[in-house]
Amino acid sequence: MQQDNSKNIPVRDGLIEALEKQIEKQEQIIENQEETIRILKEHNDELMAVINRLSRS
Repeated sequence: MQQDNSKNIPVRDGLIEALEKQIEKQEQIIENQEETIRILKEHNDELMAVINRLSRS
């Protein structure tokens, strides 16, 4: 007995659409995390500069 794959196409397309949306959200999260890391590194550099100045005094 042969299965009617045409019935599965809308389900497959819905799954693909949901996965694409999930990937987009994950990419946004990764971009936000990268920006957060960049900001934290800059902040740490500024703090280290202050600490270094204070330790020389």
